[in-house]
Amino acid sequence: MDQLLVRKTFLDYMIKHMHGYNLLGEKALTEMLSDIKDDTKESSDSYSMLAQELYIQEKLHTAVNIYPNHFYSSLVLTIYSFLEGELLEVCKILHITRGFPSSDEEQTRDRGIRRSKKYIEKYTGISVDQGLWEEILELNRMRNIIAHHGPDFNKKLQLLVEQNLGNHVQKYDLLKETPYRNILLSSNYCGKVIDLIKVFLEQIYTKIQAGSSLNTNK
Repeated sequence: MDQLLVRKTFLDYMIKHMHGYNLLGEKALTEMLSDIKDDTKESSDSYSMLAQELYIQEKLHTAVNIYPNHFYSSLVLTIYSFLEGELLEVCKILHITRGFPSSDEEQTRDRGIRRSKKYIEKYTGISVDQGLWEEILELNRMRNIIAHHGPDFNKKLQLLVEQNLGNHVQKYDLLKETPYRNILLSSNYCGKVIDLIKVFLEQIYTKIQAGSSLNTNK
């Protein structure tokens, strides 16, 4: 079986399970909110009632404003890591099956996904869709902010602006009008990011296979 076809099959498998993992986060959040709603023990004195109310408010704040970014930030890192690894696999396949130089031998300052994209385009002659690539680069910048500065976006709104991620935040509706006016990641956001890398990688596999078919039929 063609190795790119194997990668494509593996992609479908991984996308399915990343969506499944994403839904686990949504389920956990729903259960947390349900537990808070049920946590309504009555107290006999006003002090205990106040303490209970503060406790519930703290749990609610954690569930609504802290948990989502911690869980979904880790998922964004996983999704991006998968994308990076798959692009490297494509480079390795081209090196092994077609005798192209190893991507490690390429003299370029590019790193990560930029290096892989440049290698793939150089040796296959395909062109990656520019619109998709711009979205992938936005994901790259989001990943870097999470990896280097943590999941508390409320402390780094300026970083998002500096990294030209305003459109990304608006497109995926990430700015929530909570009392903290916070950037909140969500299951919906991660689901769209998973679908984005699926479309991006499928396009690369398909274009490379189409190019190989044309060369074979010449």
